[in-house]
Amino acid sequence: MKTILPGTVAAAALLATAACSQGNSGANESTGGTEVTELKSENATASPGAMTPATQTPFTQAEMAMNERMMAASGATPADSWARKMIEHHRGAIAMSEIVLEQQPTPQVREMAQKTIEKQRKEIDELQKMTGEEAPASGQSAELYRPSMMQMHERMMAATGANPSETWTRKMIEHHQGGVEMSNVVLAQNPPEPVRDKAQKTKSDQQKEIAELQRMVQS
Repeated sequence: MKTILPGTVAAAALLATAACSQGNSGANESTGGTEVTELKSENATASPGAMTPATQTPFTQAEMAMNERMMAASGATPADSWARKMIEHHRGAIAMSEIVLEQQPTPQVREMAQKTIEKQRKEIDELQKMTGEEAPASGQSAELYRPSMMQMHERMMAATGANPSETWTRKMIEHHQGGVEMSNVVLAQNPPEPVRDKAQKTKSDQQKEIAELQRMVQS
C-alpha cells in the first residue's frame, strides 16, 4: 500500500475546490445567458404593429374607432353591407376633420376639412335612406370588403406629416383611396341600380378629392 502524504491531500483539495468554483461560474454564466436570450426573445416577438407614443397622432383614436365600426357593419347583401360600411367610413372622415380644425390648421386645410364635414354628412343621410329597415346581416357579404378595409387602415395609420395639417392630408388621401377600393368591390357584385349609381359617384368624388389632397401635399 502506498502512503499518501498530507501535502498531496491538501493539493487535491485545492484542485477540487477550484474545479467546483469553475463549474458554478459556468452554470451562472449559462443561466445568465438564458435569461438574456429569453428577454431578447420576448422583445423580438413583440407585435411589430404595436402602437408606441412615437406613432401616436391626434387622429389615432378616431382612426381606430372608424376601423372597428367599419369592420362590425354588415348588411343582408353586398350592396347593403357597402352602404353601411360607407356610413362609418364617412363618419370617420368627419371625426378626423373635426380634430384637425382644433389643431390650428393651415387655411387650405381648414377649408378642405370644413368642406369634407359638410359633404360627408350629406352622403351619410343619403346612404342611410338606402339601407332602409334593419335586415339580417350576412357575414359573407361583409367579408368581401375586409381586404380593402384592412389595407386602408394600415395605410392610414402609417401616413404622417411634419404637422397636424400635413398628417391629416396624407391620412385623408389613404382614407379616400379606401373608399374607391370598396366601391370597386360593390360594383363587381352587380348591385341594384341605386347602389351602383351611388358607388360610381362615390368613387368619382373620392378620386377627385384624392387629386386635390395630393396637390395640397405637393404645394
